[in-house]
Amino acid sequence: MEEVYLLYAEVLIQQNRVAEAIPFINKTRQRAGLSALSTGLNPTSAKEELKQEKRKEFSLNMEPVFDLKRWGQLDQMASVKTNWKSYHRQWRCLRKNSS
Repeated sequence: MEEVYLLYAEVLIQQNRVAEAIPFINKTRQRAGLSALSTGLNPTSAKEELKQEKRKEFSLNMEPVFDLKRWGQLDQMASVKTNWKSYHRQWRCLRKNSS
């Protein structure tokens, strides 16, 4: 459920509805025993808090490739994948023609 809360919060932040997004981030924080965030954050600070929360909540999962892609930060993969090249962020699917 935390993933749904955080994804919904991200959508709200992208729509500049930060005050509506913070309670969804806080649901995850409160479950973990952390203090609640203020609803008065600006969109940039809220997005950074969201990213930090996702890192803490899903640290044992695989690298958040789709988050990095969505945030335009896919080149950060270079720090964990030694064979990463910038052109990999294009994600072009090649399919053989089966005729």
